Amino acid sequence: MEKVFFLVWRMRQEIEFQKARATMQALALLLDSQEKAKIVGEAFTELRHTFFPYDRKQGEEEKMRLRKVVFQEAARGPISVTPMVLPKPKRKKHVSTSSQRPSGVFFPL
Repeated sequence: MEKVFFLVWRMRQEIEFQKARATMQALALLLDSQEKAKIVGEAFTELRHTFFPYDRKQGEEEKMRLRKVVFQEAARGPISVTPMVLPKPKRKKHVSTSSQRPSGVFFPL
């Protein structure tokens, strides 16, 4: 039951956040200068961190994990590509015998 409560609470927080986001975007579009729009952008970032404080830490942990994976892959050396399917063998040329050739027609080999 606690998980359901948390899910409903999270959905309501998301709805409220989207309402505030739409308001902030409309405000930023109405402003005439880049400086004012920048202030609105900073306020939006603060609002996002207020609504979802756990996302900030989770995002930092995710960046650190991804950075670690990238360094591990780089340490393995250059990437080599191996084909998944063996190349098809080239066909041998079919040499026809004289009995298969029509009479009176010359086909060079």
